Amino acid sequence: LYFENSFIGKSTLEVNQLKDTLTLSLGTDNSILVKREKRKDFTSKKVFGANKTDTYSFLITIRNNKSTPVEITINDQIPVSSNNSINVDPIELTRGKLDQLTGEIKWNLSMKPQENKQIVFTYSVKYPRDKIIILE
Repeated sequence: LYFENSFIGKSTLEVNQLKDTLTLSLGTDNSILVKREKRKDFTSKKVFGANKTDTYSFLITIRNNKSTPVEITINDQIPVSSNNSINVDPIELTRGKLDQLTGEIKWNLSMKPQENKQIVFTYSVKYPRDKIIILE
């Protein structure tokens, strides 16, 4: 296998597939940088009456260090509650698509060469004061 005119290794290809598309993983691309940070100024814990509300916010920074444009998909996830007394509400998803069943968020991005993009996603969890939940 060669990637960007460099030999990266050997592999066996399964040619008996019934599809017309062959999916290959070439590993990580060091020219695409992705960083995920918790936004401490936007993360909080509050108590209202019999309920607690925890708010979490994250910043994802993507940089394309390539000399060509790229299409990239960023995946992240918010918690999903199976308990009716615990509510998870997405607050900000920066144009991400949320799957309500799994909590998965997807962002499909087109990035120009040397371009930076930032994604903010924030969610809150409201639960009874007497319950203890671990979200981190």
